[in-house]
Amino acid sequence: MTRLIDVFYLDGPVIDQWTFVLDEVNAWNGYNTMIATSSDGGFSQMTEGLYEYDGENKHLGSRQRLIGEVLVNHVIARMRDEA
Repeated sequence: MTRLIDVFYLDGPVIDQWTFVLDEVNAWNGYNTMIATSSDGGFSQMTEGLYEYDGENKHLGSRQRLIGEVLVNHVIARMRDEA
C-alpha cells in the first residue's frame, strides 16, 4: 500500500505549487513517486523526483504541516486511482 510521507509547497508562478511525496521508490533511479498539484486540485500529475528522507528538500519548496481539505481529498483520490 502506498503511503504519503511528506508534503511541500513552492510559492511562485508555477502550476504545481504542491508536491506530495509517496513512499514508492524507483529501484532504477532512486526517485520517489510524487503527486504534483495546483492549490485548487484542478491540475495534477503523477511524477518522480529526488527526495532525501532526512534532507530539507528545498527544491520541492517548504515543508508543510497544515494543508487544506480540498488538497487532501484530491491526493487520496489520486492514490486510490494508482492502487
